[in-house]
Amino acid sequence: MYKNQSGFTPIQIILSILVGVVVLGGIVGGVLYYSKQSNQQVQQGSCGDGVCGPAEKADLNLCPQDCEGQTVAPSAQAPSPTGQQPTNTEQINWDSPFGIFGPYETLSAQNPLKSVSKTDINSILKDIGVWVEEMPRGDNINEISKSGANIYSRIMCTGKTPPYTSDQKCKDSIRSTINQYKDTIKYWEFGTEPNGLTPPTGWKGYAKEYATDLKEAYTIVKEECPDCYVVFGGLGGVGVGATEMPGGAADFLKDALSAGAGSYFDVFEFKQHSANASDYKEIVTKLNIYSKIFSDNGVNINNKLIFIETATHDGSPNPKYNYSPGLKSQTQAQQATGLLKYYIYSISQGIDKIFWNLVYERHNFGSTGATRPDAPSIPEGSSVFDYYGLINNPDNDGDSSKKLAYYTYKKMVEVLDGSDWNNIQTIQEKDGIYIYKFTKNNKPIWVAWNDNSGS
Repeated sequence: MYKNQSGFTPIQIILSILVGVVVLGGIVGGVLYYSKQSNQQVQQGSCGDGVCGPAEKADLNLCPQDCEGQTVAPSAQAPSPTGQQPTNTEQINWDSPFGIFGPYETLSAQNPLKSVSKTDINSILKDIGVWVEEMPRGDNINEISKSGANIYSRIMCTGKTPPYTSDQKCKDSIRSTINQYKDTIKYWEFGTEPNGLTPPTGWKGYAKEYATDLKEAYTIVKEECPDCYVVFGGLGGVGVGATEMPGGAADFLKDALSAGAGSYFDVFEFKQHSANASDYKEIVTKLNIYSKIFSDNGVNINNKLIFIETATHDGSPNPKYNYSPGLKSQTQAQQATGLLKYYIYSISQGIDKIFWNLVYERHNFGSTGATRPDAPSIPEGSSVFDYYGLINNPDNDGDSSKKLAYYTYKKMVEVLDGSDWNNIQTIQEKDGIYIYKFTKNNKPIWVAWNDNSGS
């Protein structure tokens, strides 16, 4: 929503943001190695030796004293593992962690952007897109297929009271949708933010019923498309530190897993919204909380793929209306820097796919209370979603230019897509210095940044 800062050209700022995408010589020893491995590959080291080895880092419960202060690094394999670094474009794209959430949402949701078409967005996706999460409404799926992006979508039902699958119409609808798109879409999220939306569209207060509905949906999906993946509906992630609030996402997950939901999904998704660029590590804080809940309920999170939906903003959303008192004003450069950190840090910690919200900013999102049935209206221009996106929304301030975040996202994908995602080395994560080594076509790519103020 904010134009480029004076005194800098976009390329100058992008180069400063992507300072880590260079080859650094002379770093040989002292490498903290992280590798996403299958559970069969992990071999437990010697507990008590003071070294947090690969097996101990993959499961912090193996030897807590050796890994004090470490974060959980789930070791889910890519959905179509090749046994080696992929070489063909189709496999590279399939394995890619780079995604965009709901590119058409700004065109069809509340206060839609009418000056942009699906064709316009498809051209953008050809420029930057690898994975896309889009809803199976109207011609959405057929249209987005034209961009060449892989598609991740959603199934759900509504009703007066869960479990919604007690209605045969609900089950028939799920079966029909899977049959229609099973050759195109292999990932299906069942509902979204089930912990945050009340009936008739959600399961807030009905976690056990969500488990029942998830089991029914999983059974139908696997019957119609055995190679499809079912995704636990993305747990809402508003604000920093909100995960463990009473009745929040953590409690919902705990209740759903205790009701047996753990056997009926292949992918676990959660969200991080209303956060600043500097809050990128909050994603892994949430992952640690959820991982413990999995473990407490006898479910190994390492056997699940992990997806997230997230974003950070430029401009000045109102903290009062975004459930985040710490929300700050940010420049385009801060948003772009945050985007890079959100992706790199999350990928290095074992998150498999990250879907950025959105392509275009929203306009007066939530100002009519239409974001969800139980939501009150908020003042125009207050929502953080009006400041998300890689491209400015001209309905906000007349500006339709691409943000620095757009060029950063594009460059990040160009440089890193096709890397060996099973072989990421964490060189340093301390004293405000973060250094990661990626390998692409047997060549190293180093990504680094300095979080110390004034640097």
